[in-house]
Amino acid sequence: MRLRMAFVFWTLVLATAAPLSAQERIPPARQTLSFSQSADLHGLPTLSATQAARVPLRTDFGPIELIPRRSNSGQVSLQLAGLDPILSRSGGCTSLPFPSPPQPRMSFGSCERKPLSPAGKFGLAMKKTFYPLPLLWSAAGAGISQARNSDPGFGQGAMGYGRRFGDRIGTRGIKEISGTFLIASAFKMDPQYHPSTRRGFGPRLGSILSQVFVSRTDSGRRTFNFPSVFGAAIGVGVSNVWRAERDRKASDSALRFGLTFAFDAASNFFSEFFLCRKHPRN
Repeated sequence: MRLRMAFVFWTLVLATAAPLSAQERIPPARQTLSFSQSADLHGLPTLSATQAARVPLRTDFGPIELIPRRSNSGQVSLQLAGLDPILSRSGGCTSLPFPSPPQPRMSFGSCERKPLSPAGKFGLAMKKTFYPLPLLWSAAGAGISQARNSDPGFGQGAMGYGRRFGDRIGTRGIKEISGTFLIASAFKMDPQYHPSTRRGFGPRLGSILSQVFVSRTDSGRRTFNFPSVFGAAIGVGVSNVWRAERDRKASDSALRFGLTFAFDAASNFFSEFFLCRKHPRN
């Protein structure tokens, strides 16, 4: 019994491996062949299943021979000698269906960008607010603010730190909802970071800084990044609603407005050198 199973197993392996080894000798670009009607294909159904006739054909990579085969149902088809994939006929033309060559898989870190739908822009706004990097940025900013007591209206202690942290999360969330989602969707802007296609630290750093204020439309045209600028202004303005009156100074608001772009630059840096580190570059 074991000998029989082993025989069946190796028979299947050899039957499936042989065509693949023969197929590898055919260039991938020529794995789909078309033959003209000069071959007398209409007479095939009258051929005998045991008939040894071969149909010679010329292709762009040399002559081949096709062998007629009859199935159990009586249907006659052509098979390629030495490879044996069944040839199918459609519309007076006979084609050889080879498996398509494997497509290259996009490696992690390539960061190919496609235009986002409004739902995609909303999802990006949530990522820019609640992903680990913005949360760490907000946590660090709250700690520095508490150490310097730059926002005295929030107080000190654990309660003061929690208020500062919530203030930064709220400001960031309003900025991203307003700019990345609402304004970008209304004006068909692309709020994504596009990794640099150039090599070298200098050119890549230039791309990081420029994209803080230069964005693209959904069609790919470069333009001023007004969704991010207007979104930051809206976020800072709304956050003054829950701040103490002494923390609403114009100088404090201008500082918080500028820090939002510092975070954008840090986020672009992280995307360029870590998330998109394998992106194709010239």
